[in-house]
Amino acid sequence: MWLRRSPGVLAEYREAADSGFWERQWGRTDLARYLAGFRDGRLGYFDAPFRRYLPRDAPVLEGGCGRGQYVLALSRLGYDVHGVEYAEETVRAIREAEPSLKVQAADLRALPFPDGFFGGYVSLGVIEHYWGGPSGILGEARRVLRPSGALLLSVPHFSPGLKRLVERRGIPLTAEERDDFYQFYFSREAIEELLRTHGFRPCDAFYYDAVYGAKRAYPAFLRMYERSRVFRYSMTRLNRFALPQALLRRFSHMVLIVARRT
Repeated sequence: MWLRRSPGVLAEYREAADSGFWERQWGRTDLARYLAGFRDGRLGYFDAPFRRYLPRDAPVLEGGCGRGQYVLALSRLGYDVHGVEYAEETVRAIREAEPSLKVQAADLRALPFPDGFFGGYVSLGVIEHYWGGPSGILGEARRVLRPSGALLLSVPHFSPGLKRLVERRGIPLTAEERDDFYQFYFSREAIEELLRTHGFRPCDAFYYDAVYGAKRAYPAFLRMYERSRVFRYSMTRLNRFALPQALLRRFSHMVLIVARRT
């Protein structure tokens, strides 16, 4: 279920995305086997922005590192990378599978690092799950980043295609806090304005996850995806290639904003 919180922010209601939710999701994974796929430094969608913006001469933090796959991949590529995650059981499992990784359990709103410790901060699909907003997380991100340090932050994209669907369905501006609140979707303009108010200067954007975004925004695409194995296979293969950003901007599920600490 969707409701709009503002013209540029869409709320999705499904299930509260608290630490227990993620422990259940990630606990279904054979973590050692999963992480093995990232020991070669595989970055997937994030290869270009990570290599372009994350510094090699300063530590990097992934805030909300999940199962630790990008902490592992970046470390194998020579980055000095740390990971923080609030799901404590997941952190323990990461340490058992990959003892060399610098991963610890902590609250992103109270990070155990000194001011200006990091040259880069990565946040992938984290801040959208907080109904009260990301002020605490972004405030701490700014504190631990050096001046002009890079923040690479991704959120679900309230894309032009999804906006058209919302308008056709007449989804109202009546979003409210509920026990089943799951996440927010942000337009690029909305998330960039939020970053500016918290002391960051947006400088670039990358759109990704085209197939899932198209399934959410275009019912006809979803019907074809569900009915045709050939279509489903073709779209899955196509999604692995670098589609033009001008095309992805229309319907991608996620947007990664690159910003500098001011």
